[in-house]
Amino acid sequence: MMRLVAIAFACLALTACFDLDQKLALNRDGSGVYEVTLTADGIIGEALKNEVLISEANGKVQRETEIVNGHAVHRERIAFASMSDMSLSDEDVSLTVHGNNLFGLLPKSANFRRVVHSSDVRSEKSPEDKNDSAALAAVFGQHTYTFSVSLPGSIDRIDPVKVGGTAIRPEITGDYFRHTLTWRMPLYMMFAEDEVVFSVDFSAYGTFVDARSKPRRSTPRRRGD
Repeated sequence: MMRLVAIAFACLALTACFDLDQKLALNRDGSGVYEVTLTADGIIGEALKNEVLISEANGKVQRETEIVNGHAVHRERIAFASMSDMSLSDEDVSLTVHGNNLFGLLPKSANFRRVVHSSDVRSEKSPEDKNDSAALAAVFGQHTYTFSVSLPGSIDRIDPVKVGGTAIRPEITGDYFRHTLTWRMPLYMMFAEDEVVFSVDFSAYGTFVDARSKPRRSTPRRRGD
């Protein structure tokens, strides 16, 4: 995420910026897919093809950049066997299993948690620039941040996502077998907060176990650097 935050603050000096979409899909065995998509035009759009949003340290990353309705859409995707295999910049994802009853005859209860950190990059800026929501809103006001998580089974509880005193509620789609929760908010909100927490309790049959991503507080390089 740090590279995304750095790009975002670079936008303060530019006339164009981006929409950011992040997705995580979790399977019943603890494997899944993590995906990041940037959609932009102007100078940022031209530079997207050179960006590395997901480090190759996580394994083979699929990357593609295409032009859609005049906008550059840069997408990176990686499959993981366990969230513990992933090393992410300025975000932490975890899965905590609370247990299952009757020797596994009932679904497992678990918590999915994701914490996004923006403070690491903002701490390098001067104090008057920190948490300046008005300035961020002026630049990013027309742009959107989206995060969605796809989980097996049923949803038991969704903790409120609090951003600047506002509760962001997710869209929920799916059926008995799988649900997808999608949060949408103005992009500036993500960068105005030190931390944004997504937390969901769910129940599902499966072999998934406790897992937690490895922290990596460094900025991915551009390809060719």
